[in-house]
Amino acid sequence: MHTESSFAAAWAVAFAFYIRRWQRDGEVASVHKSLALGTNRVLILCWLVGASGLVLWTSGAVLSACAVGAAFGAVAGVLQGRALRSDPAGFAATATAIDVRRVLSATRDGKLAIAMGWVCGIALLVVSLGTRQVVLAKWLAGYLTFMLLRDVVAYPALRSIAAVSLQPSAGQAGSASG
Repeated sequence: MHTESSFAAAWAVAFAFYIRRWQRDGEVASVHKSLALGTNRVLILCWLVGASGLVLWTSGAVLSACAVGAAFGAVAGVLQGRALRSDPAGFAATATAIDVRRVLSATRDGKLAIAMGWVCGIALLVVSLGTRQVVLAKWLAGYLTFMLLRDVVAYPALRSIAAVSLQPSAGQAGSASG
């Protein structure tokens, strides 16, 4: 019981830190919410809580799937980060999730990052079915770990999109100096 209360207290502190930091960032609303720094911090926290909870709940039985998910997630994060850095203005101009997907899949790295998600899901299914113990928990913990690593590794690239969205357009810059 003591472990569970310590775990809950740690997450409460982490969430409070997140809220304070998010309020200081002053993010721009024109970027699609899935590309906002605050949204991604919340998602990273959710993936971490979910994967950690499953590891604790299953007494570590899901660790092999988490290792597979982490490996795929790290690679997908590098690819996604490259794709985000390749066209920050294109991503900054997106208004819907479909627009984000369209800009992401317009690059080779973006297509490969999307494919990594599917390949990881299939690999995790094979790993999970191989032991026949806590199959769903293994698959879910592995995929949560995949998303966690992907988002953590790609997170710095979101700053390039935020920087582009903060720059004044050419028309505004010309009228301000004239």
